[in-house]
This record gives sequence, structure tokens and C-alpha cells, in this order.
Amino acid sequence: MIHPIEYRYGSNDMRKIFDRDSWVKYAVDVEFALLEPLVEIGLFNID
Repeated sequence: MIHPIEYRYGSNDMRKIFDRDSWVKYAVDVEFALLEPLVEIGLFNID
């Protein structure tokens, strides 16, 4: 099984662009950006 984050950001082209530290920071930033609208409309509860 391939983890969704690895699937999304694990391509060879993406790895050429980012070193490991910036790759992880970018992945986290994108995941939070995708999560924020779900929290705002109430589909995901962070409590």
C-alpha cells in the first residue's frame, strides 16, 4: 500500500525539486491547506 502523502509528493520529479526537509514542510503545509476548508464547513472536528 502506498501512503497518500507518498503518492502525492513522492514522484521523482517532485523529489528533484525539494530536498527532504523542505519536502516534508511543503507536504505538511499542503495537507493543512486541504484540511482547513473541511474544518470551516464542519465536516471535520478538531476537538
